[in-house]
Amino acid sequence: MKIKLLTTILLCFNIILMSKAQTATLPSGSGTSGSPYQITTLENLYWIAASDLAVPTPNQATRWAAYYEQTTNIDASATSGWFSGEGWRPIGYEDAPYTGICFTGSYKGQGHTITGLTINNTTLETAGLFGVTNGATIENLGMVNVSIYCQYNGGGLIGDARASTINNCFTSGTVSTPYSEYSFQIGGFMGVNESSTINNSYSSCSVSCYSIFGGFIGYNDGIGIINNCYFSGSVSPTSGYLIGGFIGYDAGSGSFTNNFWDIE
Repeated sequence: MKIKLLTTILLCFNIILMSKAQTATLPSGSGTSGSPYQITTLENLYWIAASDLAVPTPNQATRWAAYYEQTTNIDASATSGWFSGEGWRPIGYEDAPYTGICFTGSYKGQGHTITGLTINNTTLETAGLFGVTNGATIENLGMVNVSIYCQYNGGGLIGDARASTINNCFTSGTVSTPYSEYSFQIGGFMGVNESSTINNSYSSCSVSCYSIFGGFIGYNDGIGIINNCYFSGSVSPTSGYLIGGFIGYDAGSGSFTNNFWDIE
């Protein structure tokens, strides 16, 4: 009887682990501009982000330079149980300043959403659906009810966007860090913007950090262009420094047109 009970417990435990595990599934398409990969499930989405150990061919660098189209709304709430509770591993990363593999491809959401994406990891250099983008294009995508908790460079969509183009995207949920002097550059939409162009996008996230954080973008640098964007969530606490309703700190020389922060 004890052996049967133990076997039953172990079986149930394995089922629980399997239910929280991440699975990479090859999407249809070839990843070219003429035949983008078709992202229809969370398993397809994870296939993009997965390490070379999980998906050896094509390798991560190739996957992060490819073209993608999302064809349905995706429920990503299962990511809260991935990697021992650390959650989603972003697409594009850096191990140290300006090293690593950035996402350089194209992701078109086609008006669809990703709901419940979760990151709970204060060791990441950058955090978001995308960690670091460079020359990438991201369009027509909604991130709904994200839960991003990281040390720095975090955003509901992108942690650090470099010379990229983002059009018609939005985020909702929470983006936050531990409240310490080592927490900075957080935004409801993106943590850091470096010479990227952002059009017709918004965030309604709740944003909380210690320094250099804003409702839409935490830190803005370079010659970026931001048009027709707004933030309508909350920013707290107010006892840190370099805090803004729309942008926490602007060190750039870009242009801004018709952007606002609406706390109403």
